Amino acid sequence: MLQLALIRILETYFRNPILYLIPAISLTIFGLIATAVSSTKDQYVTGMTIHIRPNELIQKISISTDRSQSEFVTSSQLMASEMWGLLDTKPFMDELIERAEFDKPEHWTPYDNNESIGDSILNGFQTIVLTDNQIVLIMTYENYDLTAVLLAEIFDMYLDHKINIALEDTANANRTLVALVDNYEEQRNLIEAELRAYIETHPAPEDISLVRRDIEIHQIERLETALYRADESYADAKNRSDATSLATTTIESSVVQSYIIIDSPIDPVPITGTVDRLRGAILLSGAGIGLSIVLLILVSFLNQRIMVPLDAANTTNLPILIMVAYDSSQEEQNLLQRLLPVFAKRKRIRSRQSILK
Repeated sequence: MLQLALIRILETYFRNPILYLIPAISLTIFGLIATAVSSTKDQYVTGMTIHIRPNELIQKISISTDRSQSEFVTSSQLMASEMWGLLDTKPFMDELIERAEFDKPEHWTPYDNNESIGDSILNGFQTIVLTDNQIVLIMTYENYDLTAVLLAEIFDMYLDHKINIALEDTANANRTLVALVDNYEEQRNLIEAELRAYIETHPAPEDISLVRRDIEIHQIERLETALYRADESYADAKNRSDATSLATTTIESSVVQSYIIIDSPIDPVPITGTVDRLRGAILLSGAGIGLSIVLLILVSFLNQRIMVPLDAANTTNLPILIMVAYDSSQEEQNLLQRLLPVFAKRKRIRSRQSILK
């Protein structure tokens, strides 16, 4: 039975070979055309590994909405979250595009073009948290020269952001301390003036054998104690203000030293592009071949005509003595019509003989 099926399939194919090759040829041509005109650009990838010094970064606790649980955020997770938050803002993305020096077309509209470029950058950027203090930054982009540049600029702009935040916090703290110093100085001056005025209005007795009254002694001691405390508060606030002002000059180096580059950005490596397009064309060609095979099998089994001698023998249950070439003339058609009843009669006789046996 399998032999007959294969023979019928081959006979069906060789009778109209071009017809059954049409699906395969069509899909192959379509795949090649799609590959040639495809707008898919080559993609390149690069990456870098960052180690975050835990002693330089403030750990953060975020409280869940029900306030029943606390989730600890590691240094790497915090950095990844902050970078994604920055990339999702338009000012940061616009500055990144300016720094990367994209080639601007003749009719450049910053809003529309920055939006499309920004979407490509967002889709290509990835962060992988390795440990609590190590993170991998990955950039995938369609331009070989800009792939590594974009990744380096994103990291540099993140450092600038951290430096600006530290400077702003330090400036706010410095302003608070300066105001505190002025307040303590004013209080100190008031207490000192009050002590001086009290001593002038209550001078010491001229006779050395006499002493001040107890109430005067207590008042002077109270004012001297308040002046001493005001001097200490003023000195402490002044020292903290001076330290904060001095720390402002080292903030940039402290932030930069907190993020150590373990692996610098590697040369971009192509990952998609021509190979993917060729793979698509090959898949389409394979689909066309499969469709041709399915079509051929369906036609061979749906066609009930006698096409080969083995098929004729199975259909008539008669031995094949001779094969005559097919002719579509009217005489041959008439001959076949006369012979068919004879074949049918002989078939019935053979059937009766088999029953009698």
